[in-house]
Amino acid sequence: MAGWRYRTDVAAYYNHPKTTPVTPEQLRTVRNQLADGLSDALGEIADAFHAGRMTLTQWAERFAALIRQGTTAGWLLGSGGTNAVTNDVFARIDALIAKQTPFAEQFIRDLGQAQLSPEQTRARAQLYAGTAVSSYESAMAYSNGIDLPTYPGMGDTECLGRCRCSWTIETTDDEVMAWWDTAGDTNVCNSCLSLSQKYNPLRIAR
Repeated sequence: MAGWRYRTDVAAYYNHPKTTPVTPEQLRTVRNQLADGLSDALGEIADAFHAGRMTLTQWAERFAALIRQGTTAGWLLGSGGTNAVTNDVFARIDALIAKQTPFAEQFIRDLGQAQLSPEQTRARAQLYAGTAVSSYESAMAYSNGIDLPTYPGMGDTECLGRCRCSWTIETTDDEVMAWWDTAGDTNVCNSCLSLSQKYNPLRIAR
């Protein structure tokens, strides 16, 4: 991201000092790197818990911190960085985290009751890496003045938090058009294929 500058008037990044737009593919690469890094970190603390290097309380605190860091990083990438942060942005980040709270609390209870194997714990923890993806996509929509019906990585598709699909957003004077783009690999689930057909595009009047 070195040399990127964000233009709020068009809700897009440009290479600086040149005026070449940063492509959606470049942004998605960084988004996925955020999610993959979060996934690795979540897997590491899951392993540490089962190896006895973390208590349940320590694990829960670290887990919550990683979710907040991933959600915040995803939003900042999608909305132009720290210069675009407002009180409303903090509220939206908190709301995204709050959506995960009931599931995370159940996860902690299951761990405390020794209901999960090391492999199950790691796999379940890594699903929360999708928060970086859904936060990024939510921020992109917010920057374009819209709210979309659902977002990749939210957990309401068959691939759950492993989703790496994306929204492509284009604006005109009269409307905003949004396409659900599948990740383009062989692991795309039926839910995401259906969304790509349903929102091809979604049209929202301005």
